[in-house]
Amino acid sequence: MPREQLAEALATIASVVPDTDGDDDAEWRAELVARYGTVRGFIRLLVEITDFGAVEEAAADLVTGSWRRLVFADPDVPHGLVGKAAYSFCVLEYLHRSLCQRDVFARDGDRWGDPRAKLLAGGTVE
Repeated sequence: MPREQLAEALATIASVVPDTDGDDDAEWRAELVARYGTVRGFIRLLVEITDFGAVEEAAADLVTGSWRRLVFADPDVPHGLVGKAAYSFCVLEYLHRSLCQRDVFARDGDRWGDPRAKLLAGGTVE
């Protein structure tokens, strides 16, 4: 079976099989992916300008829930590759969640800064 035909068959199967990893956010996430062009420039600037730091446990499996189908089963992306737009939004959502939990922080930031920065570093308090 040619690779292209197999990829089409897998895309067809993915479109009719129930999404076992789905969640209530699948529909709006798909709409969000369609608007990738509006944030593409922002993402580039965000990582160029902001120096991010993270606590030790910040790295995790990013692509979960309804993001899986959008990232890995996009029929417009060749088999074996990920959907760039969906993955970008998935990472942005994870970044926002991690900022709120202070697992990721902007170095020298006020609101989203390092939660450890205001702790006393050694010595004694008089």
